[in-house]
Amino acid sequence: KTIFGNDFMQHVIVVVTGGDLFQIEMEYQEGDISFDEWCRDTFLPLYGDCDGRVVLLNNREKDNEKKTKQIQEIVQHADTLQNQKGRYTSQCFANAEKQREKMIFEVKVPQLKIEIQQQVTLILADLEKYSQNKNSSESQKNNIIERVKALKREITEQDKGFGVLNEMMQLAEEVERHLNDHIKLKVLAAQLEEKKSHFSALGALGNVFRNFGLGSNENST
Repeated sequence: KTIFGNDFMQHVIVVVTGGDLFQIEMEYQEGDISFDEWCRDTFLPLYGDCDGRVVLLNNREKDNEKKTKQIQEIVQHADTLQNQKGRYTSQCFANAEKQREKMIFEVKVPQLKIEIQQQVTLILADLEKYSQNKNSSESQKNNIIERVKALKREITEQDKGFGVLNEMMQLAEEVERHLNDHIKLKVLAAQLEEKKSHFSALGALGNVFRNFGLGSNENST
């Protein structure tokens, strides 16, 4: 189904060989099990997908009449399919291309996840350095922001709309939120430091005034 499309089984006739061996084996089984019952017990999903179009062939059949009957059964199924479902065409195969692309892409997903996680680890390490360093520059912050944006773009492009990398996108978005929180804390810390410096400057100025006797009511008279 992945390669040929979900509708492919509507055009399939399943041929099971070894019918002569099947008959011998069934003779040793307790109970009388028909071929249809055996098919349902053995591969029910496949049996259902092909609407029970299963033919049992004897590999060593020497009776020409039985051989002809088996071939006619296959031809009869083929004629019924042609009339009811139509043929499986190249257009049907082309319509399943998206599914084949997804199957091929899913093979690459484990390696892609490793590469994305490595990028996330490096970004978080640089973010930690940026947060802990009071002298971090604006360019450092912008560099981290751009790397997170680039990572999200890369995930979107690699995913190709399949949704297979949704987990990685959520991880990148979590890093982005983490980054924004750090930036806000950094800005808040800078503002507090600025106010602290401002108050310190005012305190120092007050000391100067007092030293010159400008802050005392007695000296002002």
